[in-house]
Amino acid sequence: MSDHHRNYGLYLHIPFCKQLCYYCDFHFTVSLRWKEPMVQALVKEIRMRAGEAADWVITSIYLGGGTPSVLSPQELQILLNEVAAHYTMAPDPEITLEANPEDLTPSYLTELKSITTINRLSVGIQSFSDSHLKVMNRRHTARQAMDAIKNAQQKGFTNINLDLIYALPGLNNRQWQKNLEIFHSLEVPHLSAYHLTIEPQTVFSYYQKKGRLKPVGDAVSVRHFQTLMDFSREAGYEHYEISNFARPGCYSKHNLGYWTGMYYLGFGPSAHSFSGLERSWNVANNTQYLQELENERRPLAEKEIITPVMSYNEFVLTALRTMWGVSFEELHHRFPEYSSRFESGIQKFVADGQVLYNHSAYFLSNKGKLMADYIISDLMQVE
Repeated sequence: MSDHHRNYGLYLHIPFCKQLCYYCDFHFTVSLRWKEPMVQALVKEIRMRAGEAADWVITSIYLGGGTPSVLSPQELQILLNEVAAHYTMAPDPEITLEANPEDLTPSYLTELKSITTINRLSVGIQSFSDSHLKVMNRRHTARQAMDAIKNAQQKGFTNINLDLIYALPGLNNRQWQKNLEIFHSLEVPHLSAYHLTIEPQTVFSYYQKKGRLKPVGDAVSVRHFQTLMDFSREAGYEHYEISNFARPGCYSKHNLGYWTGMYYLGFGPSAHSFSGLERSWNVANNTQYLQELENERRPLAEKEIITPVMSYNEFVLTALRTMWGVSFEELHHRFPEYSSRFESGIQKFVADGQVLYNHSAYFLSNKGKLMADYIISDLMQVE
């Protein structure tokens, strides 16, 4: 990807949630008393690191978490003003706020629209079934979720993503289909649908050890994913990345950036940054993060230099997950030393119909998408 086409992004990690979801292992705290010092510390970090992006033009900003919607629209705009003061912005940057449905009240949405530059919402719905929401320990109801989306649309937010989770214990295929139908009826242009992963250190992981939660079998997973692919095709959504579906042209600029090697700076506890040559990440501890910035130090945990083989592996991993696949020209141009190995390694998947080739790129077929992780790891190179 040549530099004049390069996208540059900023990610702001807001490490607060009002309660713990049982599947989540992201870094956050349920104590909101640190909200104000955290906003001030983020302001400081944004200002302090502007030099790292001196020649960047920022095309997307993503406020993630945690739950950024626990901040008031005023607090969110303080952060965005700081970004605008120290970074060069593209004429029309995509600015996404991750939000929970229960925070998107009509009054909150009105303020969000009138006092912030946020133009995209990503709403963590996870399910339109109250019983499944309870299983995950979500705070909202299905009704609240639907109301939040309709309210947001009435206030003029049209660029909206919804998150849904499938392969949840107790979720049958009919119920999953129903979730997708409700999603469709809301006329939202973007869907992120994730397979439930039981991460270590989560409540679900504890329940699994105790025998209170039994992960679904492969057959159920496959059926849910198949249903998802059929649904998206029939409803006119492009399956443009393994977990992401959009109406044509309504892709998430920010996430697409991650999959195409975008450079980005991450601010906030545990946030990652990537400059092409190195990746670094902040301390995943709120107190330590606040302390470092109080002492005018960057709250860095660690950094790693990206080796050529890491760069190649990431390219294969991200490109094959998208509908555009691995461009043969880009592969040759950027990784001439690996291109023939890639070519010979992928042939067996082409022969099996799991990978398709259209004379300019290799991409996964629907059959291949079911085995994406296996195919990708098979093509990776070891240092």
